[in-house]
Amino acid sequence: MLLASIAIYLGLSWLVYRLHSDTIKSTDFAIFFFLISIFINTVTAEVLNLFSLLYSPISYLTVQIFISFLLGGIITGILLKTKKGILHFQSYSIFSNYKFPEYLITVIIGLILAALFVVGITTPPDNLDSLHTHLPRIYYWLQHGNLNYYPAMTMKQNTYPMVAHLQGLWLFLFSRNASLFFLVQWYSLLICTIIIFKLGKSFGFSSTQALIGSLVFLSFPVVLLQSYTFQGDLIVSALILIATYYIFMYIREGEYKYLVGHLLVLALAIGTKQTAFFVLPVFAILWVKLNQLFLVGVLFGIFLLPASYRYIQNTIVTGSPFEVTEIEQPVKMSPKRWARKLEYNGLRLLYQFVSFDGLVGHSEVVTLQAKDYVFRRLGWRLGIN
Repeated sequence: MLLASIAIYLGLSWLVYRLHSDTIKSTDFAIFFFLISIFINTVTAEVLNLFSLLYSPISYLTVQIFISFLLGGIITGILLKTKKGILHFQSYSIFSNYKFPEYLITVIIGLILAALFVVGITTPPDNLDSLHTHLPRIYYWLQHGNLNYYPAMTMKQNTYPMVAHLQGLWLFLFSRNASLFFLVQWYSLLICTIIIFKLGKSFGFSSTQALIGSLVFLSFPVVLLQSYTFQGDLIVSALILIATYYIFMYIREGEYKYLVGHLLVLALAIGTKQTAFFVLPVFAILWVKLNQLFLVGVLFGIFLLPASYRYIQNTIVTGSPFEVTEIEQPVKMSPKRWARKLEYNGLRLLYQFVSFDGLVGHSEVVTLQAKDYVFRRLGWRLGIN
Protein backbone atom coordinates (compact mmCIF):
# COMPACT_ATOMS: atom_id res chain seq x y z
CA MET A 1 0.00 0.00 0.00
CA LEU A 2 2.94 2.33 0.55
CA LEU A 3 3.94 1.96 -3.10
CA ALA A 4 0.37 2.74 -4.19
CA SER A 5 0.34 5.84 -1.98
CA ILE A 6 3.68 7.00 -3.39
CA ALA A 7 2.40 6.40 -6.94
CA ILE A 8 -0.58 8.67 -6.25
CA TYR A 9 1.72 11.43 -5.06
CA LEU A 10 3.97 10.98 -8.08
CA GLY A 11 0.98 11.31 -10.41
CA LEU A 12 -0.28 14.44 -8.69
CA SER A 13 3.24 15.87 -8.64
CA TRP A 14 3.37 15.38 -12.40
CA LEU A 15 0.13 17.30 -12.91
CA VAL A 16 1.15 20.15 -10.60
CA TYR A 17 4.52 20.42 -12.28
CA ARG A 18 2.94 20.46 -15.76
CA LEU A 19 0.85 23.39 -14.57
CA HIS A 20 4.03 25.05 -13.36
CA SER A 21 6.23 24.54 -16.41
CA ASP A 22 6.49 22.99 -19.88
CA THR A 23 10.05 21.91 -19.20
CA ILE A 24 10.45 18.95 -16.87
CA LYS A 25 13.54 18.92 -14.67
CA SER A 26 14.15 15.96 -12.37
CA THR A 27 15.39 18.24 -9.58
CA ASP A 28 12.27 20.42 -9.66
CA PHE A 29 10.04 17.35 -9.84
CA ALA A 30 11.72 15.96 -6.71
CA ILE A 31 10.90 19.21 -4.89
CA PHE A 32 7.26 19.07 -6.01
CA PHE A 33 6.91 15.49 -4.80
CA PHE A 34 8.40 16.51 -1.46
CA LEU A 35 5.96 19.39 -0.96
CA ILE A 36 2.84 17.62 -2.21
CA SER A 37 3.40 14.53 -0.07
CA ILE A 38 3.99 16.67 3.05
CA PHE A 39 0.93 18.84 2.46
CA ILE A 40 -1.53 16.02 1.65
CA ASN A 41 -0.21 13.77 4.42
CA THR A 42 -0.79 16.61 6.88
CA VAL A 43 -4.34 17.30 5.69
CA THR A 44 -5.20 13.58 5.46
CA ALA A 45 -4.04 12.87 9.01
CA GLU A 46 -5.98 15.82 10.39
CA VAL A 47 -9.16 14.69 8.62
CA LEU A 48 -8.82 11.12 9.95
CA ASN A 49 -8.11 12.53 13.40
CA LEU A 50 -11.68 13.88 13.50
CA PHE A 51 -13.01 10.31 13.24
CA SER A 52 -10.22 8.60 15.27
CA LEU A 53 -9.25 6.54 12.21
CA LEU A 54 -5.53 7.23 12.00
CA TYR A 55 -4.83 3.53 12.63
CA SER A 56 -6.63 2.44 9.43
CA PRO A 57 -4.52 2.16 6.23
CA ILE A 58 -7.67 1.78 4.10
CA SER A 59 -9.19 4.96 5.51
CA TYR A 60 -5.93 6.84 5.06
CA LEU A 61 -5.56 5.74 1.44
CA THR A 62 -9.21 6.59 0.74
CA VAL A 63 -8.87 10.17 2.03
CA GLN A 64 -5.53 10.55 0.26
CA ILE A 65 -7.06 9.41 -3.05
CA PHE A 66 -10.04 11.74 -2.61
CA ILE A 67 -7.84 14.80 -1.94
CA SER A 68 -5.38 13.90 -4.69
CA PHE A 69 -8.07 13.24 -7.29
CA LEU A 70 -9.89 16.45 -6.33
CA LEU A 71 -6.75 18.50 -6.83
CA GLY A 72 -5.76 16.47 -9.88
CA GLY A 73 -9.15 17.01 -11.51
CA ILE A 74 -8.95 20.76 -11.01
CA ILE A 75 -5.42 20.90 -12.41
CA THR A 76 -6.30 18.67 -15.38
CA GLY A 77 -9.19 20.97 -16.25
CA ILE A 78 -6.85 23.97 -16.18
CA LEU A 79 -4.27 22.15 -18.33
CA LEU A 80 -6.88 21.19 -20.94
CA LYS A 81 -8.38 24.67 -20.95
CA THR A 82 -4.99 26.27 -21.53
CA LYS A 83 -4.16 23.56 -24.11
CA LYS A 84 -0.90 22.79 -22.37
CA GLY A 85 -1.68 19.09 -22.35
CA ILE A 86 -0.83 16.53 -19.72
CA LEU A 87 1.77 14.40 -21.47
CA HIS A 88 3.35 16.96 -23.82
CA PHE A 89 6.50 18.41 -22.34
CA GLN A 90 10.13 19.20 -23.03
CA SER A 91 12.74 17.37 -21.02
CA TYR A 92 15.76 19.17 -19.67
CA SER A 93 18.91 17.65 -18.23
CA ILE A 94 21.11 19.55 -15.83
CA PHE A 95 23.99 17.41 -17.13
CA SER A 96 23.73 18.68 -20.72
CA ASN A 97 26.44 21.35 -20.30
CA TYR A 98 28.49 19.60 -17.66
CA LYS A 99 32.22 19.11 -17.91
CA PHE A 100 34.43 16.67 -16.02
CA PRO A 101 34.62 18.62 -12.70
CA GLU A 102 30.82 18.93 -12.56
CA TYR A 103 30.37 15.22 -13.28
CA LEU A 104 32.97 14.31 -10.64
CA ILE A 105 31.34 16.43 -7.91
CA THR A 106 27.88 15.11 -8.84
CA VAL A 107 29.12 11.53 -8.54
CA ILE A 108 30.67 12.27 -5.13
CA ILE A 109 27.41 13.82 -3.92
CA GLY A 110 25.49 10.82 -5.25
CA LEU A 111 27.82 8.39 -3.46
CA ILE A 112 27.45 10.29 -0.17
CA LEU A 113 23.65 10.22 -0.42
CA ALA A 114 23.71 6.53 -1.40
CA ALA A 115 25.95 5.67 1.56
CA LEU A 116 23.67 7.53 3.96
CA PHE A 117 20.68 5.71 2.49
CA VAL A 118 22.34 2.34 3.15
CA VAL A 119 23.18 3.40 6.71
CA GLY A 120 19.62 4.60 7.25
CA ILE A 121 17.87 1.53 5.88
CA THR A 122 20.05 -0.77 8.00
CA THR A 123 20.09 1.29 11.21
CA PRO A 124 17.00 1.76 13.41
CA PRO A 125 16.46 5.43 14.35
CA ASP A 126 17.05 4.69 18.03
CA ASN A 127 18.96 7.81 19.04
CA LEU A 128 17.92 9.40 22.36
CA ASP A 129 15.94 12.32 20.89
CA SER A 130 13.90 10.06 18.60
CA LEU A 131 13.10 7.60 21.37
CA HIS A 132 12.39 10.27 23.98
CA THR A 133 10.23 12.68 21.97
CA HIS A 134 9.57 11.94 18.32
CA LEU A 135 8.72 8.26 17.86
CA PRO A 136 6.48 7.70 20.93
CA ARG A 137 3.91 10.26 19.75
CA ILE A 138 3.61 8.51 16.35
CA TYR A 139 3.00 5.13 18.00
CA TYR A 140 0.45 6.66 20.33
CA TRP A 141 -1.42 8.36 17.46
CA LEU A 142 -1.57 5.09 15.56
CA GLN A 143 -2.66 3.13 18.62
CA HIS A 144 -5.51 5.50 19.51
CA GLY A 145 -6.36 6.74 16.04
CA ASN A 146 -6.22 10.46 16.83
CA LEU A 147 -3.88 13.39 17.56
CA ASN A 148 -5.18 14.13 21.06
CA TYR A 149 -3.02 14.78 24.12
CA TYR A 150 -1.97 11.70 26.09
CA PRO A 151 -0.13 10.96 29.38
CA ALA A 152 3.40 11.54 28.10
CA MET A 153 6.69 11.39 29.99
CA THR A 154 7.59 14.78 28.51
CA MET A 155 5.25 17.62 27.59
CA LYS A 156 7.01 18.06 24.24
CA GLN A 157 5.44 14.83 23.02
CA ASN A 158 2.09 16.62 23.18
CA THR A 159 2.95 20.25 22.38
CA TYR A 160 5.63 19.86 19.69
CA PRO A 161 4.65 20.78 16.08
CA MET A 162 3.77 17.67 14.13
CA VAL A 163 4.05 18.13 10.35
CA ALA A 164 7.31 16.13 10.20
CA HIS A 165 5.88 13.43 12.47
CA LEU A 166 2.84 12.99 10.25
CA GLN A 167 5.21 12.01 7.44
CA GLY A 168 6.65 9.32 9.68
CA LEU A 169 3.14 8.21 10.58
CA TRP A 170 2.35 7.80 6.87
CA LEU A 171 5.45 5.67 6.28
CA PHE A 172 4.91 3.41 9.30
CA LEU A 173 1.15 3.04 8.77
CA PHE A 174 1.64 1.53 5.32
CA SER A 175 4.92 -0.31 5.88
CA ARG A 176 4.94 -1.29 9.59
CA ASN A 177 8.70 -0.95 9.30
CA ALA A 178 10.50 1.35 11.74
CA SER A 179 13.58 1.27 9.52
CA LEU A 180 11.82 3.57 7.04
CA PHE A 181 11.46 6.48 9.45
CA PHE A 182 14.83 7.81 8.29
CA LEU A 183 13.42 8.48 4.81
CA VAL A 184 11.84 11.72 6.03
CA GLN A 185 15.22 13.12 7.01
CA TRP A 186 17.18 11.52 4.17
CA TYR A 187 14.87 12.84 1.47
CA SER A 188 14.96 16.26 3.16
CA LEU A 189 18.75 16.09 2.91
CA LEU A 190 18.41 15.38 -0.82
CA ILE A 191 16.10 18.39 -1.22
CA CYS A 192 18.51 20.63 0.73
CA THR A 193 21.31 19.56 -1.60
CA ILE A 194 19.20 20.36 -4.67
CA ILE A 195 18.01 23.73 -3.38
CA ILE A 196 21.51 24.86 -2.40
CA PHE A 197 22.60 24.08 -5.97
CA LYS A 198 19.62 25.93 -7.45
CA LEU A 199 20.16 28.95 -5.18
CA GLY A 200 23.80 29.06 -6.22
CA LYS A 201 22.85 29.03 -9.90
CA SER A 202 20.17 31.69 -9.31
CA PHE A 203 22.75 33.96 -7.65
CA GLY A 204 24.96 33.74 -10.73
CA PHE A 205 27.49 31.13 -9.65
CA SER A 206 28.74 28.53 -12.09
CA SER A 207 27.59 24.91 -11.95
CA THR A 208 30.92 23.91 -10.41
CA GLN A 209 30.64 26.54 -7.68
CA ALA A 210 27.00 25.66 -6.95
CA LEU A 211 27.87 21.96 -6.73
CA ILE A 212 30.75 22.72 -4.36
CA GLY A 213 28.25 24.56 -2.16
CA SER A 214 26.07 21.45 -2.01
CA LEU A 215 29.12 19.29 -1.31
CA VAL A 216 30.25 21.57 1.53
CA PHE A 217 26.76 21.30 3.03
CA LEU A 218 27.06 17.50 2.95
CA SER A 219 30.40 17.70 4.78
CA PHE A 220 28.91 19.01 8.04
CA PRO A 221 28.86 16.21 10.65
CA VAL A 222 25.61 17.49 12.20
CA VAL A 223 23.95 17.13 8.80
CA LEU A 224 25.26 13.63 8.14
CA LEU A 225 24.45 12.35 11.63
CA GLN A 226 20.83 13.54 11.37
CA SER A 227 20.19 11.99 7.96
CA TYR A 228 19.47 8.52 9.37
CA THR A 229 17.54 9.61 12.49
CA PHE A 230 13.96 10.78 12.96
CA GLN A 231 14.44 14.38 14.03
CA GLY A 232 12.97 17.48 12.42
CA ASP A 233 15.99 19.65 11.69
CA LEU A 234 16.62 18.61 8.10
CA ILE A 235 13.00 18.74 7.00
CA VAL A 236 12.48 22.24 8.43
CA SER A 237 15.78 23.30 6.85
CA ALA A 238 14.62 21.98 3.48
CA LEU A 239 11.31 23.82 3.74
CA ILE A 240 12.96 27.12 4.71
CA LEU A 241 15.44 26.78 1.85
CA ILE A 242 12.60 26.18 -0.61
CA ALA A 243 10.70 29.18 0.79
CA THR A 244 13.84 31.28 0.32
CA TYR A 245 14.30 30.06 -3.25
CA TYR A 246 10.66 30.75 -4.16
CA ILE A 247 10.63 34.30 -2.76
CA PHE A 248 13.84 35.01 -4.63
CA MET A 249 12.27 33.68 -7.85
CA TYR A 250 9.19 35.83 -7.25
CA ILE A 251 11.34 38.93 -6.83
CA ARG A 252 13.24 38.10 -10.00
CA GLU A 253 10.46 36.77 -12.23
CA GLY A 254 7.39 38.49 -10.75
CA GLU A 255 5.19 35.38 -11.19
CA TYR A 256 2.58 34.86 -8.48
CA LYS A 257 3.01 31.07 -8.51
CA TYR A 258 6.33 31.57 -6.72
CA LEU A 259 4.74 33.78 -4.07
CA VAL A 260 2.00 31.20 -3.48
CA GLY A 261 4.59 28.43 -3.25
CA HIS A 262 6.70 30.50 -0.87
CA LEU A 263 3.80 31.07 1.52
CA LEU A 264 2.65 27.43 1.43
CA VAL A 265 6.15 26.13 2.14
CA LEU A 266 6.73 28.65 4.92
CA ALA A 267 3.45 27.62 6.57
CA LEU A 268 4.54 23.97 6.45
CA ALA A 269 7.91 24.92 7.96
CA ILE A 270 6.19 26.66 10.89
CA GLY A 271 4.08 23.55 11.41
CA THR A 272 7.25 21.44 11.44
CA LYS A 273 9.43 23.14 14.04
CA GLN A 274 9.38 26.38 16.03
CA THR A 275 12.80 27.41 14.69
CA ALA A 276 11.00 28.44 11.49
CA PHE A 277 9.71 31.49 13.37
CA PHE A 278 13.24 32.94 13.29
CA VAL A 279 13.03 33.56 9.54
CA LEU A 280 9.64 35.30 9.68
CA PRO A 281 11.03 38.81 10.38
CA VAL A 282 13.30 38.57 7.33
CA PHE A 283 10.49 37.44 5.06
CA ALA A 284 8.13 40.04 6.58
CA ILE A 285 10.54 42.80 5.54
CA LEU A 286 10.50 41.42 1.99
CA TRP A 287 6.69 41.27 1.98
CA VAL A 288 6.51 44.92 3.00
CA LYS A 289 9.00 45.94 0.32
CA LEU A 290 7.04 43.97 -2.29
CA ASN A 291 3.86 45.84 -1.32
CA GLN A 292 1.85 42.59 -1.20
CA LEU A 293 0.81 42.54 2.45
CA PHE A 294 -2.92 41.96 1.86
CA LEU A 295 -2.42 39.06 -0.55
CA VAL A 296 0.29 37.59 1.65
CA GLY A 297 -1.89 37.86 4.75
CA VAL A 298 -4.86 36.11 3.11
CA LEU A 299 -2.89 33.27 1.52
CA PHE A 300 -0.59 32.76 4.49
CA GLY A 301 -3.58 32.60 6.84
CA ILE A 302 -5.24 29.94 4.66
CA PHE A 303 -2.10 27.82 4.44
CA LEU A 304 -1.46 28.13 8.18
CA LEU A 305 -4.79 26.51 9.07
CA PRO A 306 -3.72 22.90 8.40
CA ALA A 307 -0.06 23.53 9.25
CA SER A 308 -0.71 25.09 12.67
CA TYR A 309 -3.15 22.46 13.97
CA ARG A 310 -0.92 21.66 16.93
CA TYR A 311 -0.50 25.32 17.90
CA ILE A 312 -4.28 25.73 17.88
CA GLN A 313 -4.70 22.58 19.95
CA ASN A 314 -2.04 23.74 22.41
CA THR A 315 -3.85 27.06 22.86
CA ILE A 316 -7.16 25.32 23.55
CA VAL A 317 -5.71 22.78 26.00
CA THR A 318 -2.97 24.75 27.78
CA GLY A 319 -3.75 28.38 26.99
CA SER A 320 -0.49 28.82 25.09
CA PRO A 321 0.37 27.93 21.47
CA PHE A 322 3.84 26.66 22.36
CA GLU A 323 3.91 25.15 25.85
CA VAL A 324 2.06 25.08 29.15
CA THR A 325 1.66 28.54 30.67
CA GLU A 326 3.54 27.72 33.87
CA ILE A 327 6.70 26.96 31.92
CA GLU A 328 6.45 30.16 29.91
CA GLN A 329 6.13 32.48 32.92
CA PRO A 330 9.41 34.40 33.42
CA VAL A 331 11.49 33.67 36.50
CA LYS A 332 12.86 36.65 38.42
CA MET A 333 16.63 36.45 38.40
CA SER A 334 18.47 37.96 41.34
CA PRO A 335 22.19 38.79 41.09
CA LYS A 336 22.94 35.81 43.30
CA ARG A 337 20.95 33.51 41.01
CA TRP A 338 22.76 34.89 37.96
CA ALA A 339 26.13 34.28 39.62
CA ARG A 340 25.14 30.72 40.43
CA LYS A 341 24.03 30.05 36.84
CA LEU A 342 27.33 31.43 35.57
CA GLU A 343 29.22 29.07 37.88
CA TYR A 344 27.63 25.80 36.82
CA ASN A 345 27.10 26.73 33.17
CA GLY A 346 30.67 27.98 32.93
CA LEU A 347 31.96 24.74 34.43
CA ARG A 348 29.74 22.68 32.15
CA LEU A 349 30.89 24.50 29.01
CA LEU A 350 34.54 24.27 30.10
CA TYR A 351 34.13 20.51 30.59
CA GLN A 352 32.77 20.17 27.06
CA PHE A 353 35.49 22.42 25.66
CA VAL A 354 38.33 20.26 27.02
CA SER A 355 38.47 17.23 24.74
CA PHE A 356 40.92 14.38 24.16
CA ASP A 357 39.04 12.74 21.30
CA GLY A 358 42.16 12.72 19.11
CA LEU A 359 43.97 10.32 21.46
CA VAL A 360 43.65 6.55 21.26
CA GLY A 361 44.06 3.55 23.50
CA HIS A 362 45.48 3.83 27.00
CA SER A 363 46.48 7.50 26.61
CA GLU A 364 42.86 8.48 26.00
CA VAL A 365 41.67 6.57 29.06
CA VAL A 366 44.30 8.17 31.30
CA THR A 367 43.58 11.72 30.11
CA LEU A 368 39.81 11.25 30.46
CA GLN A 369 40.28 9.99 34.01
CA ALA A 370 42.45 13.00 34.80
CA LYS A 371 39.89 15.35 33.27
CA ASP A 372 37.12 13.73 35.31
CA TYR A 373 39.16 14.04 38.53
CA VAL A 374 40.01 17.72 37.96
CA PHE A 375 36.44 18.75 37.18
CA ARG A 376 35.02 16.77 40.09
CA ARG A 377 37.39 18.63 42.43
CA LEU A 378 36.35 21.95 40.89
CA GLY A 379 32.72 21.02 41.28
CA TRP A 380 33.14 20.12 44.96
CA ARG A 381 34.93 23.41 45.68
CA LEU A 382 32.11 25.36 43.96
CA GLY A 383 29.39 23.26 45.57
CA ILE A 384 28.21 21.92 42.20
CA ASN A 385 27.24 18.30 41.75
